[in-house]
Amino acid sequence: MINMTASRQGTQPAGLSTLAPEIYSMIMKELLTGDFFNLMQTSKAINHLTTPFLYYKLYTREGTDADTTGLVNMLKEKPWITDLVHALVIDELDEGAYRELLAFDFPNLEVILLQHEKKVKLTINKEEKQELNKHILPKSQLTNFVCNIMRNPYNYQPEHRKLHKFQIHDAILFSHPALTRLRLCYVDLTAFKDASVDMFPFEHLTELLIEVSRLNIETLRKILLPAKALQTFRYHQEVQLNFTLQEFRDLLYKFKDTLKVLKLPWRRIHEGETTGMDLSDFTALKLLIIDPRLLFGPWDVIPDVYGHIRKRMPPNVKLLVLDELRLPYHGNGGDTDALVHETNIKLLQTIVEHKWNLVPQLRCLLYYDAGNLKLPKGLKEQADAQKITMWAEDVDYDPDPTSEWLDASWVFGEPGSGESRDESGNLKVDEGT
Repeated sequence: MINMTASRQGTQPAGLSTLAPEIYSMIMKELLTGDFFNLMQTSKAINHLTTPFLYYKLYTREGTDADTTGLVNMLKEKPWITDLVHALVIDELDEGAYRELLAFDFPNLEVILLQHEKKVKLTINKEEKQELNKHILPKSQLTNFVCNIMRNPYNYQPEHRKLHKFQIHDAILFSHPALTRLRLCYVDLTAFKDASVDMFPFEHLTELLIEVSRLNIETLRKILLPAKALQTFRYHQEVQLNFTLQEFRDLLYKFKDTLKVLKLPWRRIHEGETTGMDLSDFTALKLLIIDPRLLFGPWDVIPDVYGHIRKRMPPNVKLLVLDELRLPYHGNGGDTDALVHETNIKLLQTIVEHKWNLVPQLRCLLYYDAGNLKLPKGLKEQADAQKITMWAEDVDYDPDPTSEWLDASWVFGEPGSGESRDESGNLKVDEGT
């Protein structure tokens, strides 16, 4: 309990206003925002201490007085607030008001989460965009930008999902020079292929996350061209790719010595004839999520599984997740289905049996969507003997281990390894968001 009365020696009364800043910060983190207002009424000193916590993260709510326009109006009345804001959570895409918001300086802004559900209604024309764009200021401290425009529910049929299409005059909304993390969800950025390269000043970008969005190779190239050391790339796509596998691989090649995490849950993709992607030069890659056909090409005609793994698999992968490891969608139970199943099993067996020659650092071997996959008896025990934990996972599982785990060079079981297993005997690996 904090003593709010003066001591007998006549020193300054002990209270919130006399606490060390670190302790005061710990207390504030345990309080709800509504509690801040009560504190701020107690004294000028407490008001002064609490104000930075109140405005640290600002939220808007669509359809209320606290929408984006309401936030803009508040900042016009109290511009000093902009110095205190470190995060913005914008609950709507109001094309005009959002541009007005970006016209404020926000010298300490680190994060913007721009999210919207259903169709965007508050739109403006090209001329209005061009005029408002003139006043947008770069955010020198903004390192994390998330744009999530979900017109349809999460579980909507991929073939019929509608994406919000940004136009070329919207490119400036993404133009933040200090970004290290960019997440794009349910958007169409194909129009950005005609935008100038300086609209994407992503020299410091280390993490790019794309969720069911439409990007052509020209837009992807402009986003990644300035980046010098990309470390994490997750691209979840359904049904259609707007580029070839070779174009995609060539785009990533410049990051072969820095890219640690590559997650490619590409599902129901009809790529046609392809020879797959050679990732054997990506020596920094430690976590890979991929459909084997994206590596090896047609999955039912591979004559030499061992040879293809040696030629295509990143050699230092530590956590490997095989996606779409199941029978074809239109399988009829015939000879082709049997061959696909046999090849899938052969792939798992080869990885386990020849780990030390093919992927000596492998610790975890997961496979998605394996309802029809029947593992040979004893394969999991053999994996354990090779220091590999192997199990099936739901397709929504997104492993996200720490950098320390990915970079560590120890073998499982050594003192200080930090590895542990759950009740099923699987390695404990954090799940991403």
